[in-house]
Amino acid sequence: MKRFRILMSLVLAVILFASLSIGAFAADGDDSGYMIRVFSGNQGTIGGATVVTNPEDFTLGSVALNDDAKDKYYVKGIRESGKDINPYRTDLPARTELEHDTDYVVVYGLKTDIVTLTIRYVNTNGVQLALDRVLFCNKGDKPLVKALYIDGYAPYYNYITGTLNEDATWTFQYYVPANGGAIVVPGGGGNAGGGNAGGGGNAGGGGNAGGGGNAGGGNVEGGGNAGGGGADITVQPPVTQDILDIDVPTTEWSDLPEDDDNSKSEEATKIVMKIGLILFIILILLLIAFLYWYFLFYRKKKKSEEDNGQQ
Repeated sequence: MKRFRILMSLVLAVILFASLSIGAFAADGDDSGYMIRVFSGNQGTIGGATVVTNPEDFTLGSVALNDDAKDKYYVKGIRESGKDINPYRTDLPARTELEHDTDYVVVYGLKTDIVTLTIRYVNTNGVQLALDRVLFCNKGDKPLVKALYIDGYAPYYNYITGTLNEDATWTFQYYVPANGGAIVVPGGGGNAGGGNAGGGGNAGGGGNAGGGGNAGGGNVEGGGNAGGGGADITVQPPVTQDILDIDVPTTEWSDLPEDDDNSKSEEATKIVMKIGLILFIILILLLIAFLYWYFLFYRKKKKSEEDNGQQ
């Protein structure tokens, strides 16, 4: 009976260890990402606090200036703690975009040499998809503006940045993502795609920083006939790129590097780890079953020997 208690204690210990292992793996595979903290600095507060952790709905409007700072400062953006102010951000990144826990500090600007930056959101035909956003900056600033999420659409660029020397307009252009694979345009004339399909358009506007140019605009097919009576033409659908820097000449879609396989490698590693953990748990359970069977067999054999000895 004593041995049976010891065996059951071992069984419970192994089950507890397996449960903790599964919980640790689930925590490691959590898609919520790393921790974000935002510090308000000396000129204001965020919801009455000087620091907030993992805010879900943080915007620049969440920062309230102190009474003695309202006449002199305005809320410009946020920057990563310990880094230069340019480029500063106007929105927090998604926690899944981070590679480690990150602290951000609110950036304040003096109410001098202010320029206005208007952010527009349109589709490939120039139709407005969301209300314009107006930001205030100082001359020489280089804000990093994040694309707005719009259901059913994808932006050509996730971010736009550039140096501001005067009032400017930056336009996020959106396309409808393909269901997968290339688009085959039959031969025999007709416009391929029926207009703008994005990619390679002017991001600035005649040298001005932003200057009303479309981010990612332009005709993929060159605006001509796709078939012309000849063979079918395969057109690769556009792919969202990370950052458009209007200080750098626009890159054509065909010149952009292919996506790396880092995300696929990480996903494969997680799958292998999960399979390994499951196999380990199965092995432990089989070992427990064997020990339990052996214990019962041993007890039965011993009892049989004792009965034979008494006879």
